[in-house]
Amino acid sequence: MKWYVYTALFVLLASCTTNDAEDKSDAFHRVQAKYIHDIQAKYDVRIGSYGGGCLHAVDEFSLGLEVDKKLSIEEARKILVGCAEMMLKTINTDRAIRPYLREYPFPDTKIFLYVYFRENESRPVKKPGQFLGCSLSRGKIKYDTVKRETRFATLDEMVPLHQETYEEAKKIEEDEKKSQK
Repeated sequence: MKWYVYTALFVLLASCTTNDAEDKSDAFHRVQAKYIHDIQAKYDVRIGSYGGGCLHAVDEFSLGLEVDKKLSIEEARKILVGCAEMMLKTINTDRAIRPYLREYPFPDTKIFLYVYFRENESRPVKKPGQFLGCSLSRGKIKYDTVKRETRFATLDEMVPLHQETYEEAKKIEEDEKKSQK
């Protein structure tokens, strides 16, 4: 009789616990889906890639965006800062993911965001000085060009055309909004 009671108690307790890894993964993917939806609703972009790091704790979110036209550095900055702010707001206001974040509030230095331009022509020639895309990584923004003329721009061939910190870019955007009022 004792054996049945202990077995029933074990089954009951085992069924009441949740799988922490599944909960973390569900929260991670729900937050990603929310900011992806919000970004696509606000900006004319396509999602090229997404991901992050959540092996032991959520310590990174990443997002790659495609734009169908060439942008100026100012236009790209507006998209990059706007998307990063949407990501941070979504991450930091979601109570379900909070216990799994390595840092709270989640910092901008743990977001990787890349915006690249898709051109209509097949494999266009890329030239030095031509603005090709931008990235936010570890709190720094780089606006990229290529070292030499090429049809295939690999990461090794990319060099910064302009650089600034995320905080500097955010201040530029805030000042721009104030001047428009």
